[in-house]
Amino acid sequence: MSELPFIQECDSLTDESDLRRNSHASFFSLNWLAFGYAIAYCSDGEYMYLRMGIMDRFSAGTYAASLAIGGLVGSLLMGFLLKGLMSYKNCQILSCVITVLGWYFHCLVILLEDDKHNTALMVLNFSRFMIGIACGISVHVVPICCSMASSTRARHIFGLFPPLSFNFGFFLCYIYGWAVIKMDVIALGPSLANTSIPVSIHQRGITYYPLLGIAISGAGLLFTILFDESYVVRDQDTLVTNRRFDPFIGQTTTFRDRIAEQCRLLRKPYILKELALCNILAIQQMIGINVIIFNATNLFQPFFQSKSSDPSSPALIGVMIGFVYLLSIFVVCFLTQKYSRTSVLQTGSVVMAFCHFVLALCYLYDQIHSIITPIVCLIFVAAFCCSWGPFPWLVISEVFDIRIRNFGMTLSSSLMWFSMFMMTMLYAPIVSWINASGVFFLLLAFTIISFIYTYLFVPETKYLTLEEIQSYFKEL
Repeated sequence: MSELPFIQECDSLTDESDLRRNSHASFFSLNWLAFGYAIAYCSDGEYMYLRMGIMDRFSAGTYAASLAIGGLVGSLLMGFLLKGLMSYKNCQILSCVITVLGWYFHCLVILLEDDKHNTALMVLNFSRFMIGIACGISVHVVPICCSMASSTRARHIFGLFPPLSFNFGFFLCYIYGWAVIKMDVIALGPSLANTSIPVSIHQRGITYYPLLGIAISGAGLLFTILFDESYVVRDQDTLVTNRRFDPFIGQTTTFRDRIAEQCRLLRKPYILKELALCNILAIQQMIGINVIIFNATNLFQPFFQSKSSDPSSPALIGVMIGFVYLLSIFVVCFLTQKYSRTSVLQTGSVVMAFCHFVLALCYLYDQIHSIITPIVCLIFVAAFCCSWGPFPWLVISEVFDIRIRNFGMTLSSSLMWFSMFMMTMLYAPIVSWINASGVFFLLLAFTIISFIYTYLFVPETKYLTLEEIQSYFKEL
């Protein structure tokens, strides 16, 4: 009997109608390539702008936080405005267009004169804010579309495709940046030995990065146009009548009636139990992935400087992280077949807690230059990418009742963006207050909370239909 779900999955992947549905879901999930690319650019972009003198440490933190603020605004716009004006597909088209415009403004920075750093900083923050709005919309739309468009028997596979596409976009950004810098370093030859990368190479980098961002967003626009919305249905009635239905628009009721209906639903105990899972994305950001990623150069570079004179080694740091993101795609596909979601999340919490503890000791006893630091950081990134990276998105795409799914996604994504903003802006003040070792002890506490939260609140939804998930919450 244990092999029955796997046999059903194989049937779902070969059945002609299910194959068409699943292919639409998988192609639509590729929109998150642009999301991953934009997040990864925070690290590389900050490093280049600092080297060029456009930013200082404070403005670099503001630049990273601009994406989180934009994401929060985009999520709220999606939840309270756009849902009543356009369909899923049109919302994602709007997201792709805004992303293209944001990267276009990034390209304009290179045209400004060298002494106009304040103007360049304003343009960069505004463009980052625009990309954040686009990501906020995409975060809201893509997981639900992929979960609802894919067949029930294969939902637990294709529901993971958006975060896995995010991982590939992350890898693409880092490997592309390293290749651009490495080619220029090789072209300049031995004259760069034991020196840092010239500013001219970074100037080329901030031109090439946005161009690839525009290309990825354009590809996402194509994936969206090819997506068939008729798969995204609400109930069996729409399946029988083959009527296109968009849950964001709902029935032709007034705004006041919709608010009254939401308030009535929120008084039901099982709905409140579902909404308790909105915190899972906030916890995802609080366990420290952004601290590791955005400070990867500071964590890795002391070891690389003592071992290598290659000026492109800081870019190689990103490649190592991106490669871990890429490998995690295959690991996640294995884990989702063999193990339950809650066990994967709890195991990830244990491994990440161990990594935070080791990093805290490295800073406490001044062992940051040892090889232990980069190894532990890569283990942490791998543990996150295989557990708390993709699985929370799969959980929230399934657990909400269809009548509050829009509200649940709005609340979940808003909490995620707010947590990302707080972690980005408060990192520097907290480091100056309790030192780096204290920061990692604090992250250790958050990781322990993630384990407890998973044990108490996250249900096991593997192989369950949406109706069975709702019955589970009603019986609690």
